Amino acid sequence: MTASPLASQIEAPDTDNENPLLPIHPGVAAYLSSGDQSFIDEFQQYFYYIGIPLSLLASLAAVVSGRLRDRKLEADQRQIFRLLVIADEATKANALELMALEVEFHRLVAYCVNELAKGSARAEHWPVFLAIEHARRSINARKAQLGAPAGPMIASRAAE
Repeated sequence: MTASPLASQIEAPDTDNENPLLPIHPGVAAYLSSGDQSFIDEFQQYFYYIGIPLSLLASLAAVVSGRLRDRKLEADQRQIFRLLVIADEATKANALELMALEVEFHRLVAYCVNELAKGSARAEHWPVFLAIEHARRSINARKAQLGAPAGPMIASRAAE
């Protein structure tokens, strides 16, 4: 600009003009329309093309994982609820019904123990322990009322 003061008045050609007085090189037109781009600027669209689908897939995986976990939780809650129902039914059961309830109780205890063995004993497992103990005490109390032995019944006797 010190050598030629008129250089400050030079303007970039209009890239939108379809019939310019002087033709514009395509590289110059691309440079003028997009400016000087860094590596990130040039490849930003590719990051979006990869990032958005990955984000959607991760969200979908989280939803599916949550649904599977909810189903497992519901199944476990049904088993615990059934233990509570067994405890309630045991208070009114006759000897034959009590044997059937005890067989079901042992099956549910085995299920709960297997599920607890898959993970560590944590505070959220206390309802399982309480439900098992409640059902066990109800069955034993009813056995005492009916005059049956308080220990666990043999499976072959329960089948009779």
